[in-house]
Amino acid sequence: MTSCAQSRAQYLEPHSDLSQRRLLCWESPIWSALLALAVYSLLASTRALPWAVSSSPYYNYLADALLHGQVNLRLVPPITHDLIAFDGQYYLYWPPFPAALLLPFVAVFGVDFSDIAFTLGVAALNVALVALVLREACARSLIHLSPRRRALLVLFFALGTVHVTLAPLGAGMVHRPTGCLCLCRFGLPRSY
Repeated sequence: MTSCAQSRAQYLEPHSDLSQRRLLCWESPIWSALLALAVYSLLASTRALPWAVSSSPYYNYLADALLHGQVNLRLVPPITHDLIAFDGQYYLYWPPFPAALLLPFVAVFGVDFSDIAFTLGVAALNVALVALVLREACARSLIHLSPRRRALLVLFFALGTVHVTLAPLGAGMVHRPTGCLCLCRFGLPRSY
């Protein structure tokens, strides 16, 4: 059985064609993240500018509230139809993890920090993490996939799943799946 490194060398020989090399970019965590970021940014720009704020940046407002020691929203967002109004205060009914990720950015830039750009970055990081997990699993002989097959899996994850439809939106409901996948990689034991 060939090792991962030998298999990779087989696909990177000088006689391989340009399309094969382009496909193998998706196998690299860094290149896959950059390519996904470019595609997701292009898709986001069809709706709004990637550095703009979405129409419902609820987690930005929750991060602001958490920075001020409260769970009710200190500032009222422009759209409140997805929020719970109780005793004259607004609350989010979603878990606060995305707001925790946004805390440093909202602390520096305020609630007008682009949740779209944040989601694009987290989504691109997720694609890189999929490439990294596949590469590590191959290196540890947990799976036996050629670099071409790993590249195809990463490509299909990045552009063939719900991830591609969620990444460009930036809305509050999008942060949960993109942020959770990011944590899955860091939760894996080092000895798997």
